[in-house]
Amino acid sequence: KQVNQWFAMNKSNSLEEWQEAMKKRSIISFNGVFADKEDNIYFLHNASSPKRKEGINWKDVIDGSRSELIWTEIVGFKEIPQLLNPPSGWLASTNQDPFKVTDPGDNLNKNDYSPTLGLQTRMTNRAYRSIELFEEYNKVDEEIFDLIKFDNKYSKQSRSYKYIAELFDRDFEKSELNQAVEVLKSWNLHTDFENTSAALGVCVLSSEWISEQGQRIPQDPEISLEACVEELTATYGKLTPEWSERNFIVRGNKKVAVQGGPDVLRAIYGRNDEEGDLKASGGDGLYIHVSWDKNGIQRSKSIHQYGSATQDSSSTHYDDQVALYVDEKYKPTFFNENDLKNNTFESYYVPLGK
Repeated sequence: KQVNQWFAMNKSNSLEEWQEAMKKRSIISFNGVFADKEDNIYFLHNASSPKRKEGINWKDVIDGSRSELIWTEIVGFKEIPQLLNPPSGWLASTNQDPFKVTDPGDNLNKNDYSPTLGLQTRMTNRAYRSIELFEEYNKVDEEIFDLIKFDNKYSKQSRSYKYIAELFDRDFEKSELNQAVEVLKSWNLHTDFENTSAALGVCVLSSEWISEQGQRIPQDPEISLEACVEELTATYGKLTPEWSERNFIVRGNKKVAVQGGPDVLRAIYGRNDEEGDLKASGGDGLYIHVSWDKNGIQRSKSIHQYGSATQDSSSTHYDDQVALYVDEKYKPTFFNENDLKNNTFESYYVPLGK
């Protein structure tokens, strides 16, 4: 059923056809954002919320002996949050509260929706930064749009920053911890190549992020700070290596420094490798930038973190997109027959079996 819905979504030629595809309700793990050449933009909080009895606190333990509390259906498509063409002219969907996806004055009103839907209320750093950046620019062209997409900063509104900031007024017995806090205080919250505070900052905030993902209460940031001081000192001999010394994308024999970090718009989630560096294991993968000109002609460009031959290490295309990915650039995609013909490296025919 999921495959059928994805197929219908991709074959749709209008907002109405795309909405019909989404009404299949076979894909429940992704929100949807739609845009077209008619200047429509549309957000769908694609929740499969159950039909539940009103007046019950569904966060509590529920009496399983009461048959009226048993639910067997999900709510109708019209009952889940969806926003079409907000006056602000922009939408941002980054796994956040569905009532905070555009300019504050244009958002849906959560009071119009039943609490029995059980909608998420979390905000991500990516959500905060999206809102801050779209509000910063009066006009967003393609260049500005990419600046927003590749933003690598943490918001002071984010859980990540607030977790770190808990350390700022503390005085520690160990001098190295006090020195570490000064490094954190001086951090501009970016994760760019030359940044000398990002290694410590990302290390500390990662503890909170992992706890939140597991729906656990984060440990005291002092514990995280002490562990990170030990790790960075052991690996680099200092607390302040440049981020380019710490954060890498690895593909085959290539190990290349990359900007970004956990839950920034330039999303890079790293795990420690054998040398103690961070090796990207998640975040930005395949992403596509689509636009239409004033005549409605579509253009797109894309990039993959590795290349199109994801399983064939002998292929040129196993790692030929890494450099563009690290440079935060794209390659063109081709739709018409002539463009495809002039940019085809190899073609082959696979006969259908009998």
